[in-house]
Amino acid sequence: MSEKANDGAWYSVLGPGTSRSFPPAAYIADADDTITAAVVRRLRRHDRVIADQVARIDRHVLRLLQHHRGGALHTETLGTLLSRLAQAWQHSQQLAVLPVRDPRVHDASAALAELSDAYDDLTHDVLLGRRRLPRHQVSDLHGKA
Repeated sequence: MSEKANDGAWYSVLGPGTSRSFPPAAYIADADDTITAAVVRRLRRHDRVIADQVARIDRHVLRLLQHHRGGALHTETLGTLLSRLAQAWQHSQQLAVLPVRDPRVHDASAALAELSDAYDDLTHDVLLGRRRLPRHQVSDLHGKA
């Protein structure tokens, strides 16, 4: 769970399926070691699930797409880009509790739109052979993918 504190934005610290929502800074300041450790364990499990899904997406894409040698190399895998897109969407949803005129809401929406456009452009360029995706993930280098 890579949730970030957003002034005034409340969300569940312990994740889906919990009924406890707290403002993160106030909650963590009052947390004891047991609660903090439980939150950290849950965050680590969540990060492992995300990393596993990114690796699965990347393996699937590599199986489906031919590797074009002529295209410019993109700097990240499709799975990583999709993970960032999901994080941007989640961030914009967390800010939905703020007034529409709040500049953070506008900035989050603009960032999500830009990342979405970049994803569309990348998939188009990859399919046309103008760009290519990296064949190796960082997790592959450590034998974890």
